[in-house]
Amino acid sequence: MANIFTMSIPANSDFIGVIRLCAAGVLSHYSVNIETLEDVKLAISEACIEVVACGGESLELTMEIEDRKMVAKVRGRGSNVLCDLSSEQERELGRLIMQSLMDEVSFESDQVIMFKELS
Repeated sequence: MANIFTMSIPANSDFIGVIRLCAAGVLSHYSVNIETLEDVKLAISEACIEVVACGGESLELTMEIEDRKMVAKVRGRGSNVLCDLSSEQERELGRLIMQSLMDEVSFESDQVIMFKELS
């Protein structure tokens, strides 16, 4: 059975560190190695930055973990993740970072979904 962790915060870049700490706490419970933990934290941060940049009321992180496999969803309530950011280069860099750190990443209109095998 999967364990699901959800956190919702205001869509404000000042609170992205709180989401990072929450993700680190969840992963440390599963004895994830430090390299994987740092990769996931950075990828989640990049997804949060993209969601916050697109506006909206709140930011929600959902982490589902089962059999050493994690699905992380970063969703912006009232925002469109596919919005036009002021700097297309920054957006592309953030997406490349997420894709290089996670096993799989998909971008939907209101969320970023990331998959990672935990080691």
